[in-house]
Amino acid sequence: MSSSRPFLILAAGAALAAPLAAEPITVSTVPMGGMVVEVPSGLQMLSMDFQKPAVFQGPVGTISGSSVVISTEELNVSAPSYVQVLDGDALGTVVSVSSFSNGVLQLETPIVDLAEGDSIAVRPHITLSDFSTTPELSTNSSITFYGSSGTFETFTFFSGDFLGLPEGVWADSNFEDAGNAVIFPGEGFVLNNSGSPVTALVSGVVSTSPVKISVGPSFTLVGALNPLGSSTIGQVFSNLTEGAIVDIYGAGLTSSDSYFALDAATLGLGQGVVFTDSQFEELFDHVLVPASTPAVVTPGGVQRVVSIPASYIPSN
Repeated sequence: MSSSRPFLILAAGAALAAPLAAEPITVSTVPMGGMVVEVPSGLQMLSMDFQKPAVFQGPVGTISGSSVVISTEELNVSAPSYVQVLDGDALGTVVSVSSFSNGVLQLETPIVDLAEGDSIAVRPHITLSDFSTTPELSTNSSITFYGSSGTFETFTFFSGDFLGLPEGVWADSNFEDAGNAVIFPGEGFVLNNSGSPVTALVSGVVSTSPVKISVGPSFTLVGALNPLGSSTIGQVFSNLTEGAIVDIYGAGLTSSDSYFALDAATLGLGQGVVFTDSQFEELFDHVLVPASTPAVVTPGGVQRVVSIPASYIPSN
């Protein structure tokens, strides 16, 4: 497993320490900051615990399929961007933006249950070009994303020294520039570091609103969007169904701790699911999803949507 340490997390001018309890922290302003992630050689699972700041936030107007009217005609979405729904029945839904013109956002797919007056944020995506390390990754290092339907896509890094350029380049399977390949909020990936250990500095704003991510029917890598590593599997994965498995992997992906979802209502423990280990003798809802490291979720052959809770709650 990669290791990480808080680098700088600021809110209202004061540094935040990791909380003793796994509860969201109430803040008056959206915290910005970053953290150093130490990445050894070989295979590691990583996730980005930050988002980029919103370039627009406000209510939506008329909705027609994948077209959404917003209250500005000045919005730069030249970089890959997405809409995040902040309230209403579609709370937490994330959809990429195709284009913007004359106050109308064109989305890649319609947002089910989005209603006029619901609030959204438009944010630039974190992309592969944002993932940089010191020293630079070695040529033939790679990142692999695993889709919820069992598909995967791998991108290969070519260092600046190898190319004779100031900095390296990520390339797809056709050896075309893949710097704009997006990393969705909450999406984990596997990094194969082909060289010596490196450090990565990831930064941005912390999550102050839930984010939904689709999982299954195959396995999916899901991060907690919490740079303090204080979110539990019980918080993040409570809306899975009985039979789902959540694996937390150790260093080098050579070992893991597996937690099995049981129906809470059957046990008289409320709604959703609770988690136990292979002995089925103790509950493990309190197990933490490590900072910068995703859990591997196998939802039991069904498609589910996980709602990653906000790690910070605005006070206004």
